[in-house]
Amino acid sequence: MSCDGHIWRLRVAAQIALAIAGSARPPQQPAEPTIVTPPSAAPIAAKPDWNIFPDPTTGLVDIYRDGAYVGSITGDEPENEDPPMPRKRDRGIPGAL
Repeated sequence: MSCDGHIWRLRVAAQIALAIAGSARPPQQPAEPTIVTPPSAAPIAAKPDWNIFPDPTTGLVDIYRDGAYVGSITGDEPENEDPPMPRKRDRGIPGAL
């Protein structure tokens, strides 16, 4: 009888193992990688390069745009001009305005 009990336990254990294995989900397939490509738009024009150089000894502010002298802000601009527009002036440099 001990042999029959042993076989019976093995049959029950096998049925439980098959039931558990049969109810398991199959492994999920990995998702395919998404390739993102940026939209091909016209290149953006570079912003102008403004350089502002204040002179603490005179109080003048020299303005340069893309390396070229544009003018100065002296503080004598009209009050209704906001922001003040640079005006060319003699900077005391030979060959320069």
